[in-house]
Amino acid sequence: FQLSIVNTVNETGNEFRPQQIHWTLRVIRETSQRLHQAFPEADLNKLDTVVPSLHSRLALDVAAGLFAVSGSKFSQHHLSQKEGSHLWEGTPPLPVQPSPRTFKLVHKLSEAMANVGADLWTYAAVSALKKTVSQRIVEQDFFDLDAGNLHAKNTDGFSNGTITVNGHNPSSRPSAPSAAIQDLFDVFYLNCALAPKQGDDVVQLAGIIDKLNTLSDCEESHAKVVRRRAKDYWARTNLLFGLLA
Repeated sequence: FQLSIVNTVNETGNEFRPQQIHWTLRVIRETSQRLHQAFPEADLNKLDTVVPSLHSRLALDVAAGLFAVSGSKFSQHHLSQKEGSHLWEGTPPLPVQPSPRTFKLVHKLSEAMANVGADLWTYAAVSALKKTVSQRIVEQDFFDLDAGNLHAKNTDGFSNGTITVNGHNPSSRPSAPSAAIQDLFDVFYLNCALAPKQGDDVVQLAGIIDKLNTLSDCEESHAKVVRRRAKDYWARTNLLFGLLA
């Protein structure tokens, strides 16, 4: 029985359709539980050898669908004037919430996980998904860093909207690196959402954080404030993303 499943997974390779991946994972889980009850001494390790590859394929499928959507709907260039507005607070003013684009990305990820089925998302499956999505954020250049973060080089710092500081529109907008500071908040927020464990850092996002620190010309103390605010905002909103959180 084990060899039949293992051979099917190995022979099918990358031709496995999403529904087949879901079905196979469910079969492995259900049968493993029942076989362990019926035959406590049975060795079912052969089934365990294919589960990581199935989790990887599941993660790739979800991530592919997520970024197919993000490419058309979440692009910086598609944000309206209203959507591009952010609330900044403090002295100096710094962001207190992620951009709509980043928040939508996390929401769509949680939604995609729910659509697949909550029963598939074991700790190992969620870990594989978080790693895959983190890699895709880098590969898809989600923050336009390969283009030198061009959206951060506009004269007002925000080509797609305005900033509200302490509830008021300032007479002079922040300097050009301001958009990179908002991106820095966003990547810290994504770091919280995609961390393997609470409090960990996502290795794949470290390079983005370094680049945005440089582009934003943000003082170390200010960067720490942005990170803390992103962490606090995740703590307040993570229940919205049940399976992911």
